[in-house]
Amino acid sequence: LRNWVQSLIRKQKRSHYNRCIGMLKNENPREWWNFVNNELGRTQKSKGKVTVTDVTDDQVAETLNDFFAEALSDSRAYNLFPLPLPSSSEDLCNIGQVKAILKRLNTRKSSGPDDIPNWVLSMYCED
Repeated sequence: LRNWVQSLIRKQKRSHYNRCIGMLKNENPREWWNFVNNELGRTQKSKGKVTVTDVTDDQVAETLNDFFAEALSDSRAYNLFPLPLPSSSEDLCNIGQVKAILKRLNTRKSSGPDDIPNWVLSMYCED
């Protein structure tokens, strides 16, 4: 009896899939994915798009310019050396040593506190 019930359940699931979901997948994949996501409890979040109508193009351009200028400015101070630096008369290393280290950087690793990608440092270390 149990095997018969399990077999009947499998047949009904297959029938339901072919009748409701299978045809939807072939006819309209977007609706099929929406159905699947709804059944799995996934919800699509809004893209967060905002439309502003009372702002001139000049104000938008100025705001974007200020944002990117601040991001590229030297206003952010990085504490690269946590220990006090030696006096200026002592050299930490020479330029050749720095270039050799930059060439050997692993370009697949993440950037350091300066947010410059390693591939940029490695590629342009001669410049």
